[in-house]
Amino acid sequence: MATITHKSARFTTNTIFCEDLAKPEGPILTGLGFLDHMIDQINSHGQIGISLTMADFAEFNANAADKNRHADHDQIKLMSLAGSKIGTALKQLLQGSSTCGDASRFSCPLDEALVTCVLTRAPNAGTVKCFTLPPYGKYPAGGRKKIGHMETENLAVFFESLAEHADLEIALRKVRGDNAHHIVEAAFKAFSRAMRNLLDGVDTVSENARLLEMYGPESKNWKGSVALGRHGSVARKTKETSIAADVRFDGGDSVSQVDTGIKTLNDFSSTLATSAEMDLECTCQGD
Repeated sequence: MATITHKSARFTTNTIFCEDLAKPEGPILTGLGFLDHMIDQINSHGQIGISLTMADFAEFNANAADKNRHADHDQIKLMSLAGSKIGTALKQLLQGSSTCGDASRFSCPLDEALVTCVLTRAPNAGTVKCFTLPPYGKYPAGGRKKIGHMETENLAVFFESLAEHADLEIALRKVRGDNAHHIVEAAFKAFSRAMRNLLDGVDTVSENARLLEMYGPESKNWKGSVALGRHGSVARKTKETSIAADVRFDGGDSVSQVDTGIKTLNDFSSTLATSAEMDLECTCQGD
């Protein structure tokens, strides 16, 4: 059909490609442009080459230039099918990975939004354990019902279907976020990077030997960071206030000398410096 003027539950998957550490062999064309953009986060942030084309060939050829050709279809059916196909492909990657772990976590900030994703292997019991992305933004009241042509209420369906077919327990928690676009994109990026950690066997839920090997004090990452010797200082004076601050991120001795004139701020800054293993000197005078 050349145009879409009615609801339809008919969807088929023509092609799907999913390979670890590879570029996709084809495009992502689900019929919802914003969903295409979100699935592409798995490519860029999960380093998993994935492509997906949905619809029968006759319909696709007639509407190939329309990224939102399925906007007026039954989006629940579309989201469910897309999630199941991607979930099945990811399950195969997980089963074939020699380094795959049991759990992973990633928190992704995007502008003012912050979303945390926790993934846990759950053979034959995949489910969405937690999903607190709604409301999607503050405006309008109650959050946005659509981003582009994609109905936001069906995102839960996508992840539920993906979890079931990937044998994963998924928890997506919105820590904060006032912008719908940023909330959803942060969720997909958090999921993608958590998936990367899961495939690599990096358990960021708890400290383990693999995590220390990659990011611990004896790792190349740690030593390379220390070698940078990152250091910065700033001083600022106005009629009311004089502030001088000096911070050393790498190779510090966790020594803090903070005098702001406000005890709570002194304690907070000193605790932050100690926990971050950096040197901090700060002196403030005035209002």
